[in-house]
Amino acid sequence: MKRYAFIAATISVMLLAAAYGLSAAEGPADPPVIVVIEGSAFSPEVASVKVGGEVVWKNKDASSHSITADDESFDSGSLNQGDEYRRKFTKAGTVKYSCGIHAYMSGKIEVR
Repeated sequence: MKRYAFIAATISVMLLAAAYGLSAAEGPADPPVIVVIEGSAFSPEVASVKVGGEVVWKNKDASSHSITADDESFDSGSLNQGDEYRRKFTKAGTVKYSCGIHAYMSGKIEVR
């Protein structure tokens, strides 16, 4: 009987250690990358995010703006002052975007 209790206790400790090891290895998620829209510009103009990471665009301008991917894979629609747009990036590469309202405004997300 003592042998079974010892085996059960050993297995329990191993399972707990494995579960803790996995969660510790993953660690907390990275905070989102913030891109501010102000003065009719994206800041930073080039932002970097890990695969699976999120970018948040925050419009601080009195003018409306939008975020439209050059390849048309996403479009935020019109963002008024105080609005924000969030997007997760799941594939590595470079994503170029611009403001659909003001074509001279452009930026780039480097997904690594």
